[in-house]
Amino acid sequence: MQLLAEELVKKNHEVRVVTLNDEGSIKKEVLNGVKVISLPLKNRYWPFSSEAHSRIQKLFWHLKDVYNADMVSMVHNEITNFSPDIIHTNNLAGFL
Repeated sequence: MQLLAEELVKKNHEVRVVTLNDEGSIKKEVLNGVKVISLPLKNRYWPFSSEAHSRIQKLFWHLKDVYNADMVSMVHNEITNFSPDIIHTNNLAGFL
């Protein structure tokens, strides 16, 4: 994803990457010309940590992930603000 985004910037396209973080707040930065917006994951826990979770915790995480209104709202705001011509996705787990 990084290489694709950077190459598009080199070709004078405006590129914005939306990703997740476990820090609890929205982070914005520019990396190699690519605008990166990192949204705080609004779910029961950060799924990429080494911390073990019970089956019931995982079940509830996935149930919330099926339709996460908090994340839908944040992603919708970013899409509306940017109004992109193209949206490319790799993995939507945690976003919606």
